[in-house]
Amino acid sequence: MRRAPSAVLLSVLVPLGVVVPVVSAPHASAHPVAPQIRSQALHGVDGSALGSAAGRASFLAAGSSRTPAVLVARTQVARFDLLGVTWSRHVAAADLAVTARAHGKHGWSAWTALDTQDSPPAGEGSTARPGTEPLWVGDSDGYQVRVDVRRGALPAGLRVDLVNPGSSAADATPGPAHALWSAAAATAQPTIFTRAQWGADEKLRGTGPKYTGRIQAGFVHHTAGTNGYSEADVPKIIRGIYAYHVKGNGWSDIGYNFLVDRFGRLWEGRYGGMTKNVLGAHTGGFNVNTFAVSAIGDYDKVQPPAVMVDAIARLMAWKFSLNFDDPNGTTVLTSQGGGTSKYRAGTKVTFNVISGHRDAGNTECPGRYLYAQLPTIRQLVTTYLGTALLDPAPTPPTATYGAGKPIVIGARVTGDQTWSLQIRDVCHDTVVRTLSGTASPTVPVAAAWDLVDDAGVPVRPGSYQVLLASAGASAAARTWTGTVTVQAARTAPVAPAPVGLPGRTGFVPVDPVPLYDTHDTGLLPLGPGGRVDLTVPGVGNVPATGVAAVALSIAATCTTADTTITTWAAGSRKPASAALDVTSGTPTSGLAVVPLGGGGAVSLANAVGTTELAVHVVGYYPAAGGDVFRPALRTVRLYDSRKDPAGMLAPGDRRTITVPALSGIPATAMTGALLNVTALSPAGTGHLTVSSGSSDRDAATVAFTHGLLVKTRAVARLAAGSFTVTDQGAASHVVVDLVGWWAPRAVVSGRLFQSRAATRVLDTRTGVGARTGRVGPGGVLAVKVAGKGKPAPAGVRAVVLTLTARDATRATFVTAWPYGGRRPVFADVSAPAFKPTSNLVVVRVGSRGRIKVTNGSGSANVVADVVGYYP
Repeated sequence: MRRAPSAVLLSVLVPLGVVVPVVSAPHASAHPVAPQIRSQALHGVDGSALGSAAGRASFLAAGSSRTPAVLVARTQVARFDLLGVTWSRHVAAADLAVTARAHGKHGWSAWTALDTQDSPPAGEGSTARPGTEPLWVGDSDGYQVRVDVRRGALPAGLRVDLVNPGSSAADATPGPAHALWSAAAATAQPTIFTRAQWGADEKLRGTGPKYTGRIQAGFVHHTAGTNGYSEADVPKIIRGIYAYHVKGNGWSDIGYNFLVDRFGRLWEGRYGGMTKNVLGAHTGGFNVNTFAVSAIGDYDKVQPPAVMVDAIARLMAWKFSLNFDDPNGTTVLTSQGGGTSKYRAGTKVTFNVISGHRDAGNTECPGRYLYAQLPTIRQLVTTYLGTALLDPAPTPPTATYGAGKPIVIGARVTGDQTWSLQIRDVCHDTVVRTLSGTASPTVPVAAAWDLVDDAGVPVRPGSYQVLLASAGASAAARTWTGTVTVQAARTAPVAPAPVGLPGRTGFVPVDPVPLYDTHDTGLLPLGPGGRVDLTVPGVGNVPATGVAAVALSIAATCTTADTTITTWAAGSRKPASAALDVTSGTPTSGLAVVPLGGGGAVSLANAVGTTELAVHVVGYYPAAGGDVFRPALRTVRLYDSRKDPAGMLAPGDRRTITVPALSGIPATAMTGALLNVTALSPAGTGHLTVSSGSSDRDAATVAFTHGLLVKTRAVARLAAGSFTVTDQGAASHVVVDLVGWWAPRAVVSGRLFQSRAATRVLDTRTGVGARTGRVGPGGVLAVKVAGKGKPAPAGVRAVVLTLTARDATRATFVTAWPYGGRRPVFADVSAPAFKPTSNLVVVRVGSRGRIKVTNGSGSANVVADVVGYYP
């Protein structure tokens, strides 16, 4: 990053044969250190400094004979070791020449030119300040800064940030890492000192890390500053850079993923896990799908030591082995723009897999001497990779069932190797096919899978894990794991003629009746855009005639992509609103109320990917008769296994739950209950079934997976005032809340149901029903659901709607209640972070046809679609 006189390039000769451990090194007990950072405004030109010999020397350092825009000299300031210059981001871009020097016990240092530093990735830089790179000056009590404007205007908010990194027990005990490692260590993790070992104060950084996709390139940087630092100085230098990046630049963390010192020691940089692909802030425009290691020192002035070059190569060999990159190859990256990037946003740029910062940005980084070592680093990385697979990938990654086109897994190899490919059905966790062969640098791996199993039978559509293992004569390569998809073909049966929406109807709850199941009936899963039309009358206990609408329990499993399941009356227009939001690979279930269309059928469609689908009828709305509905005045908790001496439900366990008398009506007089059923702390993947007794236990009323809290609306048919919950697949805690109930009209006065085509009344993503923008923690929205222009007429008692939480920044709860009423204790939707989650909700309507909706924590978009109402 600095400009310095030319010097002869020193070749790096790395001796082999010394082996050291490849785990994090033992180290003195360290403690977090809270650095001190002070900021002082920079403005004006100090006349005495301008007329001094040092001032005249600064002209030469700045490469200009003009009067500077800013020239400031201050001494007797509080002790600091690192400085940098930053300015306001809300100004037009300016081209600045910034030079600085520091005053210490030996007087003034030489002037150093400071390059402009890169900007962080999008999303991290909302409060970031542009600025220079940090300059390590050691123990200092004064500074002098000169700023020249080469182009544009002097930005506002110019300041110098002074950092005192403090002291840590780790500083005095640097630990061993000088020795050069042997190729016997191959691509194992080299010794890397952790953030704790350099005394990182984790309270200083921002929120949790972000991750990028597969690493495609590694960038080499240098930090610049002094080259004469001691081993004990290194943790302080890293803490100083960390503090400057966070407090000076306003970033969330230190920008670099790793750092390396002149003694050949590697250090963990940005928080998030060394084995993971953490999104850094190091190479403007190209932080995505890359990582960076920064050499501590100024390698525009001196040669990088051999141990440093070797350590960089060891680190890159290890990171590239995790991502199967070819160190001698090239890759195409798309610029995000900003910072010092040479390329506008959207520009596709070809880089060497191992590149220097200057390849991407307008900078001298990593210094001419270290940049000249990149060919040596590539050569060393190639040696340290040893037996390896390079750039493995499926072509194509997705094939259509029955189309006759295979998926070919290809990879290049570093030497003669024997390979084996295992193909595993992700949904059923079974190996379906094994292929093998040989490869060489001139004949790459080309494993063609024809979408059949070892017996020659076509496999089902779905996701398949592919594991490519390979070995040479003396060593095995790292096994590559990928995923391919066998896509179901699109299905679109001829739609029956539509019928009008039914009028107000009662309800008849039934035990789950199988209507459609792709798992065990020989049916194929639904593909992208796939649709099925299902005839309801005459199925199980559902009458063959006189049925107006139906309540369905829908379960989607083995999904290959994030998708939605939409339901509607067959023959009518497909609504934009979905009944079920499904996250790829996560079993999901939900309750939907759907009018019957032409031929007494309902339509269900899958949006994208391939989905196994199971549909059960849990109740129907007869054209005449049926039971009336009474929403509970408040949610009633019926059962909580966490308070039951029997504990959580094991697979096959059944718990019988009795409903208490409500509004003076005994449970024995009720026919059904509307419930919220929650699975908590599941030990694995499974489901809960709600019924009155013996019925289809495969009905996934609540589908769950390991560790996730899942809340789903359910209908229970009551027998003598009771119902059962059965667990299948994995143990789980269960909580059951009652939100309403049905009883004959002769027993209690109640409400009949009026179906509506799904109509959106709230969408914070687009501004429907509320302002555009996520709802923050505790934020409350007033939503009009009834009255003129709304799907329910004025004066209705309650609405039935699908309530959905989307884009939640953390696990949250969404609750709805009548406007003017008291907020319920129990929530309606439980949503994990960034997983769209929906639930069917019955909400009393408050004053002026409104309800209230709130988000529990973090921020989330909220969507609500009315599917019916109770007059």
